[in-house]
Amino acid sequence: MDPTFHEAKMKYKMPKAPESSVYKKVKWRRQLDRNPWAHALASDIRRCPASSTVIPKYFLQDFNLVSHPETGKPWYVPTSLAPRTPASPEQQPGADEKVEAEQQPSDPTTTNLSQDETQPAGKPRGRDKPAGPTSYMLAREDLISRQGDKKRYAEASGWKKLIVLNHSAPKFKSLMKHLVWREDMGSLVLELMRRRIVDELVYYSKLSEDTTRDSYVVRCDTWDRIKDDKYNGHRGCVLWFGEGENGPGPRAIMDIPDVRIGRKIPVHNMHALLGPEHIARLKEEAGVFRDGFLFMVVRTRTMELQLKLWKLQGYLAHPFQPAARSKSNKSRQEVDEDEEA
Repeated sequence: MDPTFHEAKMKYKMPKAPESSVYKKVKWRRQLDRNPWAHALASDIRRCPASSTVIPKYFLQDFNLVSHPETGKPWYVPTSLAPRTPASPEQQPGADEKVEAEQQPSDPTTTNLSQDETQPAGKPRGRDKPAGPTSYMLAREDLISRQGDKKRYAEASGWKKLIVLNHSAPKFKSLMKHLVWREDMGSLVLELMRRRIVDELVYYSKLSEDTTRDSYVVRCDTWDRIKDDKYNGHRGCVLWFGEGENGPGPRAIMDIPDVRIGRKIPVHNMHALLGPEHIARLKEEAGVFRDGFLFMVVRTRTMELQLKLWKLQGYLAHPFQPAARSKSNKSRQEVDEDEEA
């Protein structure tokens, strides 16, 4: 009557589950693996010390400490937004350009951004492991843009808590007095987000030009074409390039009737997300976007692109509006000028 004996004896005699239920579970898991929003919610939990928010890592912006090549001071850098593909030999600067660049004084506030402009669009590849520790802050434009301006914002010193709360090692605490945070970090993160999205859109649009393979970016003449049955199970998101004030809002979605999976897909207003400069670059480098106003990103391979678009949508959901400086924070000369005016 030993229960352990009976359990071992009946282990391989228990009836198996019906094949139909097993197939349903496997199918559900397969669809879950293809869902980018499930991957976002399933990312590791991290804490934002600036806002005391505990949330999946996808909704946070990571920052790494990188030593400045000239001064040696530790700078906070959004390493995950760095370009992935090295510059091609044709785009490498020549000898004359290198000499001219060395003669010009370097500005540490624009070093990272200027270096990124020389990187071409290409297939996403792996990055080198960052040298410094990684910290996280809520990916919101208003929160990141307020950091560093103590005169106008109470939460301006939140970036100093990144290394204190996330890394308690003494070797990191000793860097507190030397940490550097860019004053334009909010606009820098926004610019790099837009560049990475344009890079991937150009890459997938060039793949779609090959008629021997499946397309990843589809031009749609009307909204009804998005509901075509041949795209069932492959729809990712809709890109709207139209003009006017009647475009889709920041939380726009499209309903797909008569489908079991993927009934709602997001609709992105690309003019609001990318801005005119990046829209012009996208149309110049990707011919598929030159004609038409409605496009759809399809297939599982574009999951990372869909996540980047969704993250940029959330980043701009709370736009940064600079606060006016109070009279107590103004200099004496500025106060005198205001009184004279």
